[in-house]
Amino acid sequence: MSVTPFVVGQWVRAEKFYGRTSLIDEILHGPRDWLWLLGTRRIGKTSLLKQIEHLTLSGDGGYLPHFWDFQGSSDPKELHLGFRDSLLDAEAGLADLGIKLEDVEGPDLFVSLSKLRRQLRLRNRKLLLLCDEVEELIKLDVQDPSLLGKLRRALQSPEDIRSVM
Repeated sequence: MSVTPFVVGQWVRAEKFYGRTSLIDEILHGPRDWLWLLGTRRIGKTSLLKQIEHLTLSGDGGYLPHFWDFQGSSDPKELHLGFRDSLLDAEAGLADLGIKLEDVEGPDLFVSLSKLRRQLRLRNRKLLLLCDEVEELIKLDVQDPSLLGKLRRALQSPEDIRSVM
């Protein structure tokens, strides 16, 4: 009899990740391009996002996965810096598609996001935005209530992006 170990600690992916196949299928192949992933602390939300990133890195499904951690994004400037950091983390995947960082960097978050989507459209790819620690948006809403509406429009409206938060 095989027992699957209970994992506590750092997020897991690849061979250490198990289960959630129907949820992964819904995220990658379901009809919605905007999904909220809800759960209590330590339930495996980050691991699920990291597993989806791992599964889609090959580009076979037409996605470019992009993991974006909102932690520490307590103001609009920090939100943009967090996105820039996530672009740096994704640099190898972007380079595999022939996209340079300077092709997608912009003076603010929304310009950068737009440039990234444009570059991916040219390569017949859809942005799979995997957002973690989104409770930071509560702090941002207090500082700049218009920011969340603008962010929602940027992440929900286009057909070339699938957002998982």
